Formats: sequence, structure tokens, C-alpha cells
Amino acid sequence: MTTTEINSFHEGGAKIGGLIRHLSEDRIQTTLAFRIPSGPVVHLFQETRFAANVFGWSAYRYVDHLQNIKVQVRAAEQFGERDARTPIPSYAAHLVLREFLASAAPQREFRQFHEDDPSTAVSASFVRRGPDTIQTRGARGTPSRLSWRSTVARGNTFWCVDGVPVKSDWQGATSYPATAGFVLPGLDADVLSILKGVLTGIEG
Repeated sequence: MTTTEINSFHEGGAKIGGLIRHLSEDRIQTTLAFRIPSGPVVHLFQETRFAANVFGWSAYRYVDHLQNIKVQVRAAEQFGERDARTPIPSYAAHLVLREFLASAAPQREFRQFHEDDPSTAVSASFVRRGPDTIQTRGARGTPSRLSWRSTVARGNTFWCVDGVPVKSDWQGATSYPATAGFVLPGLDADVLSILKGVLTGIEG
């Protein structure tokens, strides 16, 4: 069974694109598409395949259409035997976040790498920061704030209600869970075409 998570992607208060994830028992597919203000369209696609959990990932595929980057990696060739200490592709960290939110742990440490350079892994963690007061789209209840941080990059921030993210801050850009009926209207025509294709099963 596949579930789909749709997020509206914003920058500077303006809706500029969408972030869509398809999740199933053995893979996660992520598409991010938006137009840089007065610039080109950014279109990123990533798929990670795994067995029991994401730390047992078997392969991933990453495409940056704007930069013409295409990467395919098999874990057995890169890391050999895998366990909870195995670095994971950065886009697959969403599965670690979901697992973390379902627990009561104050922190979750792991290792990850950017898709275009699997040879360079960094330490990362999700950390609970406590209740916070922010404006979110339609969320009820008091959001709790948590952060993602790594040893080499600025952190992202997430606000969650009842274990579900209701706002994500990607170092300036933000995303909010929403329906296609909210996300798609008013978008740039090229971005709209990409997102509609993703929602109808056209990958990458």
C-alpha cells in the first residue's frame, strides 16, 4: 500500500511549489519542484529502496534536473553489510523523523550523506525542543518544536502536533502539509505540470 504526503512549498511568504512523498513498505519517493523567483525551475527527485527499515536500504536513485545530475547507488557496492550505524541518503531521513515522532525519545542520532556524494557521511540528529507558538495551516493544538542538525550543515526546524509535522523550515523556505486542491492552484505552469505528473504516477 502506498500513501502520499503533499506539502505546499513557500519562500518569502509566497507559494512557489510543492513537496510530494510517496511512501510504501519498501521505498520512499520524494519530489520537490519550485521556481526560483525570476529564475529557473528546480526539480529534484529521489527514491530510496529498503527492506525491514531504512537503515537496511538497498539502493537509491537521485535526479537533479536543473543541474543535470543523475546518481544511482546500490548499498552493497558502497557499504557492504548494513545496520543501524549505516549512513542513509539524506532524503530518506524523513523516515527516521517519522519513527522518532512515534517515540518518546528526546533525541535520535544517525548518519547520512547527500545523494550526489555517498562517500562523505556526516553525523546528524533530531532533537526535541519543547512546545512552541507559531502559526500553522489549520493545525489544532500546541505545536512542539524539534530540530535537525548535522556536523556540517545549518539545521532545519520542524513543528509537530500529535506526532505529525505541521510546518517545516528548510533554512528559510517552508513547507506545510496540504491537499492538492490547495497546493496546485496558482503555481507556475512548468512546476504545475511536474507536480501533476507526480500525483498521477509519473516519477522523476
